[in-house]
This record gives sequence, structure tokens and C-alpha cells, in this order.
Amino acid sequence: VPLALAEACRDTLALLGTVARDGSSHALSDARLGAYLAHAALRGALLNLRGNAALLHDPDAAPRFFAAAGRLDNDGQAL
Repeated sequence: VPLALAEACRDTLALLGTVARDGSSHALSDARLGAYLAHAALRGALLNLRGNAALLHDPDAAPRFFAAAGRLDNDGQAL
């Protein structure tokens, strides 16, 4: 669940960037607020994702989750 949530937050940030860039100036503050909230949700999802990955007993699965978290973290910082 945390991985799917983090992906959804990243996708939401991308959409909000489009709204902020191409949308009505009346929606700019709404897009900014949405971005703040999506960033906060992304940070929380990544905390859970990394915490859950650290508890996995499967030595092959944990690195995949950590790598996914790193990619999503970088994506979120870029948006």
C-alpha cells in the first residue's frame, strides 16, 4: 500500500504542475496547496515504505523497495 500511495502522490504532483503552469490563474493557489499536501503525503508514504522494507525477511525484495523509494523520492523532489 505505501508504494502505491507514493506513486499516486508523485502522479498527483505531476498533474498539479500542469494545472499551475497551464491552468487558470484563479487555480494557482489551489494547485500550490495541493502540491504541499501531496508532498507531505509522499514523505509519509516513503517513511512507511522504507520502514516496511527494512523489516522484510526476503533479501531480494527489500532492495527493490528501497530502490523504488529512492526513485519516487527523486521524482517528488523534481516536481
